[in-house]
Amino acid sequence: VYKSYSIRIIKYRMIQQKNHL
Repeated sequence: VYKSYSIRIIKYRMIQQKNHL
């Protein structure tokens, strides 16, 4: 569960970064 949550957060962060760029 923890790993899944971490991956979800990382994916979300990556998407935000892409939007920012």
